[in-house]
Amino acid sequence: MIASSIHNNPKQGFISIYSYLGGALLGLELNNKFNVFVLGELYQFEITKITPEKTINNTIL
Repeated sequence: MIASSIHNNPKQGFISIYSYLGGALLGLELNNKFNVFVLGELYQFEITKITPEKTINNTIL
């Protein structure tokens, strides 16, 4: 789940929109592949599943 920096908690699946990974996810669709370059390292990912949004305190983010 892409979230605001206030709700950022990768262990619970909330990734900040302001992080390298969160920013790279914006606008992608199922089966899209993308790269993220972080601190001199290149990481490759693929979108394999999209699920309905999560909520925090019963509010859809």
